[in-house]
Amino acid sequence: MKNINLLIVSIVLVLCSCSNEEVTPDISSDIVGTWIATSVDYGGQTVTEVSGQSLSNTFIGEGYDIDFTVTFNDIPKTYISDGSYSIHLTNTVLGQTYTQDIENLEFLEDGSWEQNGNKLIIESQGEETEGTIEKLTQNELVLSVETIEDLSEQGTTIISTIVAKVTFVR
Repeated sequence: MKNINLLIVSIVLVLCSCSNEEVTPDISSDIVGTWIATSVDYGGQTVTEVSGQSLSNTFIGEGYDIDFTVTFNDIPKTYISDGSYSIHLTNTVLGQTYTQDIENLEFLEDGSWEQNGNKLIIESQGEETEGTIEKLTQNELVLSVETIEDLSEQGTTIISTIVAKVTFVR
């Protein structure tokens, strides 16, 4: 009987210690203005399926030579991105790790934007992307974006999930 009571108490403690609360983002400023990127990091996974066989590739990207800005205008709500960055990409496939550097990438194409609470919706060239504002103060902006890309063709399924986090200052 003591073991059952101990088990019940343990389960209750575990359930009570887990929280479903979302972290409230720090949004205490306006996004309008010019922001200078200081970091670009992302990670994710690509799953490829061919003839019933599945292959998973995980990756981590760390930005370097970060030299771009994004300017958010108020009327009209447009943004302009200028400059580039490079990424050090680490891929792991079947237990093997490979690295490569990809240089001179553009951050965004120019477009329009809309903010709804901690969500930032950008539209460029007919495509809409929703990001999450993790932090927006007078001097710092942290954005995260999760993208799922379907690159499937001719009987091969290729799904990539990418989570990017970009930090800016002004």
